[in-house]
Amino acid sequence: MRLRLNLDNHCIETGIKKLYNKKVSACLKTGVFDKKIEQEIESLKYALENFDFPLLRSEYRALAGTKKARVFIVVDGCGVPGIEIDGERIKIKK
Repeated sequence: MRLRLNLDNHCIETGIKKLYNKKVSACLKTGVFDKKIEQEIESLKYALENFDFPLLRSEYRALAGTKKARVFIVVDGCGVPGIEIDGERIKIKK
C-alpha cells in the first residue's frame, strides 16, 4: 500500500494528520468502512504514534516541508508503515 502525502507548506507530521483526518471524516460521512480504508487509517495512526517526527524533519528536508519531493507512506508485507521520498525508501530510527 502507498499513500501519497501532500507536504506543500507543512511537515510530514501535519501531512499525515491531515490525511488521517480526511480518511476518517470520509468514512464517517459515507458510512463506508472497507478493508482497504481501514488498513490505510490504521497505517496512518501507527505512523502518528510511532514515528520520531523531530528526527525525521531534521534529517530530511523534504519531510520538513522545505523541499519539493514526492513523499509516500508505504506499508510492507508485514504491515509496517515506512516512508518513501522520491522513490527511495528511508530507514526510520526508533
